[in-house]
Amino acid sequence: MNNGLIDFIDGIAGTQYGINNSTLESILPPSEFFVRIPDGAYDSQGNLWVIQSQVDNALHRRSPSGQWTSFDVGSIYEEVSSGSSTTKILVTSDDKIIFGSTDGGLIGYDPALDQYSRLTEGLQEGDLVNNYISTIRIDQRNQLWIGSNLGLRVLSSVNSLFSDDIQDARAIIIEDINNIPRELLRDEAVLDIEVDGNNNKWVATGSSGVFLFNPSGSETIFQFTKNNSPLPDNEVRDIAIDETTGLIYFATKNGLVAFKGDRASKPQEDLENVYAFPNPVRPGFDGNVTIDGLTNRARIKITDIEGNLVFEKVSQGGSIQWDTRSFSGNKVASGVYMLFISTDDNIETTVSKLMIVR
Repeated sequence: MNNGLIDFIDGIAGTQYGINNSTLESILPPSEFFVRIPDGAYDSQGNLWVIQSQVDNALHRRSPSGQWTSFDVGSIYEEVSSGSSTTKILVTSDDKIIFGSTDGGLIGYDPALDQYSRLTEGLQEGDLVNNYISTIRIDQRNQLWIGSNLGLRVLSSVNSLFSDDIQDARAIIIEDINNIPRELLRDEAVLDIEVDGNNNKWVATGSSGVFLFNPSGSETIFQFTKNNSPLPDNEVRDIAIDETTGLIYFATKNGLVAFKGDRASKPQEDLENVYAFPNPVRPGFDGNVTIDGLTNRARIKITDIEGNLVFEKVSQGGSIQWDTRSFSGNKVASGVYMLFISTDDNIETTVSKLMIVR
């Protein structure tokens, strides 16, 4: 927010980019300071896209060869440059750019067509609840989750932002304990959204702690606050997911804490790298077996060596958890168990083995 952009190579600070060696600008020229960059993201070609605050050229691109290009957003959307700040940026799977602002709503840029698009607040159903966009995230169903300082909206297809007919940004309606419909996170500041491997949504808020919602947002799986968890503050500013360990990190102004959840990796394109761990399951182990390397909606059937089915599930991401219990609720006996796995369309199948020693 003051000194521009710095790259790090192997943990060591390298080049500092500012007004003298890039297209980045100061908000108080000709000063070399006040080069404000809230966020950046890479596209599939290795281009680094960064957003700047309080300047007309709010969008910049650095190519892998080091060439900088700036993009004039303020002349198209005045609110972006007139005292407004940009907030978060992401790149879609087809290399389109989306970023938020504190006063100009949600902005999209298609580099291939050199065209902008925007979604803002309004009186019509389907508009944003507020022009202050604090966070954005694309989930595994290509839905765009949009957090603002007054609540949450979901765009059912991120690609519609770049079409002539932008689909509505809808609120999620749930029923409270009295079966009365209400808007999920209404008037709550949403500070961060993360999507885990099962397409569940982790949502950080400004005053109500952290929520974990199911993929559609219709069910609250967890709500962590300082009253029911080690969370040091109910204002959670950032979330990070370690897919290798299953740890979920929460950053607050009063410190960092982590929650040990089930490991949930992202879905794979095929079943070539399916594996189960721990394998073997040794005496005394009381956790879950993780079956990883799955495609989305893969079907897993586990049988004993005689072919009796003891467990079956359809994955919601790249992994599932098995507590080593059969349908009866009892832990299965020692032995070798067969894992029969097929993709959602049954085109690809694989078989693996799991040994359990009690």
